[in-house]
Amino acid sequence: MRTPTGEVEVMPMKGDKYNDQEPNVLDLLKECHYSKKKGYRTDVVVDVLATNTKKNQFLQNVGFQRVSARSSLQNVQAQLEAQKAEKIELSKQLEEMKKKQADLEAKHQLVLSKVQSSEVN
Repeated sequence: MRTPTGEVEVMPMKGDKYNDQEPNVLDLLKECHYSKKKGYRTDVVVDVLATNTKKNQFLQNVGFQRVSARSSLQNVQAQLEAQKAEKIELSKQLEEMKKKQADLEAKHQLVLSKVQSSEVN
């Protein structure tokens, strides 16, 4: 809408959805983070705030559960533990493959020796 002076008047979103009141910041945030397929994506906001902030006062103010912030040291330690577990698993798989390879080579040698002995005869 234009005012008599020609300026564009910005009308806030009102209506049945907001009971003819201006939406607050949380209402606008929900508008932007809603998907018909997945619903509200507040878990993304909680995860980002939990990992990137030291205090989660925002989450407490809007009524979400308190999420303890992890220090960068704790993050690095958790990452190191995951890498150690992966290394152990890969080492086990490597040992199993080495055993299978040794068995196959032994069988191959046995077959070769039988073929060579049958050719000599």
